[in-house]
Amino acid sequence: MAAIERSLVEAFEFEPYDIVLSGGPFDGKLIERVTGDPMTPPDTVQCSSGPGEPDAIYSPRPAVGEGPLWVYVFIGYQLNT
Repeated sequence: MAAIERSLVEAFEFEPYDIVLSGGPFDGKLIERVTGDPMTPPDTVQCSSGPGEPDAIYSPRPAVGEGPLWVYVFIGYQLNT
C-alpha cells in the first residue's frame, strides 16, 4: 500500500521552474526554482525595495520562445502599512 501512495505523490510533484520579471523596478530579474504546478502559477509576485518602500506587483503572462515559462509584467505598487 505504501508503494502506491508514494507513486501517487510522485505523480503530482512538479519540477521547479523559473519566472522573469518585466518592467518596473525589478525589470529583468529572474526568480529561480519556483515550486508548484507550472500550469497554475502564482496570481501575483510582490517585490520589496526595502522598509518603508512600496512593493512592486507583477502579474503572470505566458512567455514566448525559449527560457522561463512565465513572464511577470509590472502592474503597479502596493503601499506597505
